[in-house]
Amino acid sequence: MKILSIRGTKGYDVGAYPKKELVKNKFIYFFESSLGIITWAPYFGVASLIDLHELRFIQETATLKATADNIDYVKAGIYVPEEILEQNTPEPPLKDEFNPQSLTLMTTAFCNLRCKYCYARAGQINIPQLTFDAAKYLIDKFQFKSIHFHGWGEPTYNWGLIEKVVEYTKGTGVYYSISTNGVWFNNRERFAKFLVENSFGVTISYDGLPSITNKQRILPDRITGATNEIMQTIEEFKKYGNINRWLAIRCTVGKSGESKILDMCKHLKELGLWTAKFEPLSATGRSLDYPLDPDAQPPDIEKFSESLTESILWGEENGFVVNSSLFVANTINKCFFCGTAVINDLVLSTDLTLGACWEPAFETSSIYPKVIDSPFVIGFITRTNDGWKHILDWNRIKALKSRYGYLLPECPDCPVKCGGGCAKRSWENYGHLSESGEDKSYCVARRNILKHYLFSKVDGQNKYNNIIDVAAEDFKKQLRDKINVAFKSNIKAPIRT
Repeated sequence: MKILSIRGTKGYDVGAYPKKELVKNKFIYFFESSLGIITWAPYFGVASLIDLHELRFIQETATLKATADNIDYVKAGIYVPEEILEQNTPEPPLKDEFNPQSLTLMTTAFCNLRCKYCYARAGQINIPQLTFDAAKYLIDKFQFKSIHFHGWGEPTYNWGLIEKVVEYTKGTGVYYSISTNGVWFNNRERFAKFLVENSFGVTISYDGLPSITNKQRILPDRITGATNEIMQTIEEFKKYGNINRWLAIRCTVGKSGESKILDMCKHLKELGLWTAKFEPLSATGRSLDYPLDPDAQPPDIEKFSESLTESILWGEENGFVVNSSLFVANTINKCFFCGTAVINDLVLSTDLTLGACWEPAFETSSIYPKVIDSPFVIGFITRTNDGWKHILDWNRIKALKSRYGYLLPECPDCPVKCGGGCAKRSWENYGHLSESGEDKSYCVARRNILKHYLFSKVDGQNKYNNIIDVAAEDFKKQLRDKINVAFKSNIKAPIRT
């Protein structure tokens, strides 16, 4: 089978369309531990502890149907009959469909910070702001379920656009969200009130600890840190009740914070927060200007993984949910790393290009020649004498949809079903999309985090330990109907209300 390959400017080799019958993928994985053998069924979210006798049974009956003799193993998730696997194998997306569910508006490139690791070098380049007319055209054209305000800079710098979009779509059932640096100065009260009244989900970038944030996220004077302003913004939201109804925190972890994630979690919990997402810093954009600065350089991924695993386990005991793209034990039927491959999220940039991912939108903007080579710019919108219209590059759309996790070289044998990692990182590192994303140390890190997590969850006192309860409700119902699986969660995650 030919796997997707995109190189240079010579066009797009879409490759073979994934066929389910051709996919070679494992559904049960085994880890040795001091307690015995731990099994992991990623598509059912079940880990179990078995002995050698049971292992031989599984190996000898690998092709049997569910019978009275092995139904206990089916319920425990350590043996999955072939007919059930067939019914729950994810299907690839249809290539001739283009039906994005979410719209991300890259509102502006202006910014009141000069973060050392900013992928877009926000505030350094003068680019026109996105207009309401352009956004309105896409809103009218597609039935978006959600609208997200992002930017090459701080999205609230184009506050007028945000207000107009909300006013235009209010009452249609659209969910609103925004990613912000939280540095709102004299606009703090007005912004917070508007976002709360319109039920926004608000993600604030705050790098876990004041000492780290003040070095990584700095004002244009390159001296003053952002912590004080962010703390005042969090306090402003507290006026409206439980801040976890609106706020989430996104922490970028560089070398200086690689072993301090647990300290970050404890600090955030003290602020009254329930959850945070931790992502390793990437060497891109402005970070390239600080080659010797630990606050602008990627973490040692092994140290990051150890600290993240420790924090995940602490969080489960203390009511704090730790998220990361490196932690995917709660993945059910995931074929793609994110919505990029299925073009679930359509990104509109200020130069009117249409993208499949917000992160490379700046780097692949038509302002730069690099746009010709990028698979992530999938079209553009333009104003004509007859009004607005959009043009799509179907070769690029098909190329992205062909990046099916199962077909990437290392993915079928991997117990971590992350969907092949970040497509953008794959493009950066290899010049094509037919490798798992990031660099291979990330794959190792995901496997190590999963293994240590499973070891902590499975013990001799609870032989069949169903460790997660985060599958979609309809999927859980299907499993209950088919094999009477009762999901019982050990993750003590608070419910957001």
